Amino acid sequence: MAPRACLKPWKSRVLGRPEWLQSEEYPRGAWSFFFQLNQSDCDCANFGGGVGYGFLSADELEGRFLWQC
Repeated sequence: MAPRACLKPWKSRVLGRPEWLQSEEYPRGAWSFFFQLNQSDCDCANFGGGVGYGFLSADELEGRFLWQC
């Protein structure tokens, strides 16, 4: 039987648009959304029951990460 986490719809994603857990919280400056990791999708991350968000700079040489819970 599949683990319960596999039965839930995935909220993690790469590219597209972030699905904010709280209010919109883009990093200051010119950053584009890269990925979203939802803690409920896997046991590999602990964001306090929340969601982690990754962003890339315009030249794609730097990244920023934040989370909401």
